[in-house]
Amino acid sequence: MSDNPAEDIILSTQGISMLFPGTVALDKVDYRVWRGKVNVIIGENGAGKSTLMKILAGVQQPSLGEMWLNGKQVAFSSTRDAAAHGIGMVHQELNLFENLNVAENVFLGRELQKGVTPINEAEQESRTAALLKRLDQPISPRELVGNLKVGQQQLIEIAKALAEDADILILDEPTSALSKTEVEILFRVIRELTRQGVTIIYISPPAGRADGDRRCDHHPARRQIPGRGEGRGYRRAVDCARDAR
Repeated sequence: MSDNPAEDIILSTQGISMLFPGTVALDKVDYRVWRGKVNVIIGENGAGKSTLMKILAGVQQPSLGEMWLNGKQVAFSSTRDAAAHGIGMVHQELNLFENLNVAENVFLGRELQKGVTPINEAEQESRTAALLKRLDQPISPRELVGNLKVGQQQLIEIAKALAEDADILILDEPTSALSKTEVEILFRVIRELTRQGVTIIYISPPAGRADGDRRCDHHPARRQIPGRGEGRGYRRAVDCARDAR
């Protein structure tokens, strides 16, 4: 760890707000992500956890506020823009095609080609095999995704993000549909990724498992815009502690 705590912050937000018609979903959020750690963010449904993460991943653009990555101010216009900066997100609802094999899903929309020839399936399968080995998963790149268990499909989503060289991986309530055995496998993979230098942001409900290095409580404090309904104003607080266990 660096002697300068600021150097250990890979990603941060300052005063991030998100306004929807009639509602302030996020109100001046300051949030910090520690490099190479499992950063757990906990909150009730509707607290704004996923909204904040979607902003970090380029899914949504904030109404106000700043975001800093490796000490430089950034603003992402899309998920592809965020991915180009090394940020990937695995959503709670998986985005896989069951009629395609693992390698085809990993490279869907950015297929590898050799010159003007058709898709280079051999190279895609080779790279996918390397990603699965990195995750310590004995899954064939040629296996149909529809034949895999939910926990295995989630790991394919992680492989997709790693295929785009993600340095920061956001996991949105990843254990919600997993068995106890699959949860153990997932946490083993998460720890292995941090040993490889990947930073993890892990979203969890209050009752969920939340093993991590840093824990932040995202308090449910949505308010309505004055003049458009009743409601008291709140500042969205994100309180962080060093150890999430």
